[in-house]
Amino acid sequence: EPPLKVLQDAGWITPPSIHVVRNHGAVPKLSWADHKLKITGVPRPCEVSMDELASGKLGEIASIPVTFICAGNRRKEQNMTKKTVGFNWGCAAVGNSVWTGIRLSDLLKSLGITKPSKEHRF
Repeated sequence: EPPLKVLQDAGWITPPSIHVVRNHGAVPKLSWADHKLKITGVPRPCEVSMDELASGKLGEIASIPVTFICAGNRRKEQNMTKKTVGFNWGCAAVGNSVWTGIRLSDLLKSLGITKPSKEHRF
């Protein structure tokens, strides 16, 4: 979590160097050239390379501004009133990015999921 003033001074899009990173395990080291996404449980199961995902062949490429915020944002203040479980996040566990790629709904449509079902709701 960056200092709040640094986050504010960065502007609307948060630079990667201060973007909040939140995960519940080790971050995998992936190779763009070698990594494949294995998709099962659909009418047309397959493995998709990163180049295929980025090509636009499986769905329209879209760029969408997204705000990512940790659910524990401001937990430090909550812990001053009543102790909770988790890291003492301040108020800057947030970042804005422009995410670019195909929509999950378009990918699933290209694999034969044409309408929402109990198993496929996106």
